[in-house]
Amino acid sequence: TKGRLTSNFSGFCDHKPEEVPVAEFNREAGSFIRLWVASMGGAKATKDTFDFVVDCGDIFNSWTLKDKILSGDNELAEALVPYVAKANPVRILKLDWDDRQAPDVTPQFWTELNNRIHGDVMTCCVGGHGRSGTSFVCLLLNNAPDYDALDAIVHLRAVHCPRAIESIAQHEYINTVAEYLGRKGNAKDAHSITDYKGAFMASKKPTAVTMRQSLGWDS
Repeated sequence: TKGRLTSNFSGFCDHKPEEVPVAEFNREAGSFIRLWVASMGGAKATKDTFDFVVDCGDIFNSWTLKDKILSGDNELAEALVPYVAKANPVRILKLDWDDRQAPDVTPQFWTELNNRIHGDVMTCCVGGHGRSGTSFVCLLLNNAPDYDALDAIVHLRAVHCPRAIESIAQHEYINTVAEYLGRKGNAKDAHSITDYKGAFMASKKPTAVTMRQSLGWDS
């Protein structure tokens, strides 16, 4: 199952994807993209249910990412390949950076990445807040032309977790992505909002309206 589940343990959230995505968009030619955010535990438990995973916290090691199940003796490995069960073809991109910091990629990176991914996509890091949240917002902005930086953060905090996006550096980085896309870089205005779900429910932006309907939040 895919979507969102939040529980508290020693001050941390356990974000495990369930049924409803944090955002979803129909694309041209009948394709779609659905976006989730997960913590380390949630990501490891659900990795194989996704088409693409953006690993922002070094969640999956090099062994997990091996595309060859058999190795060692080449002659034996090649001979036995036809008898190896094929794993779920999830595609994992590791984009590691320091906790509470911004990634060392240009704003255009997210547009290029967004053009190459589709289907069910999960961003993940250790806690499921800062690095994974920043990646989610950057992808959300590329799919929601009606959103500015503040809209995207409100969406994430209302649907996923109010603790998402953890630092000034991450807010500033989100502004650069929004401005690259021709939107307002107003991420820091999020500090003035105390009720993110309320702000999300009051939004007239088409992306917010559609997502509320998917969640069953609109009466």
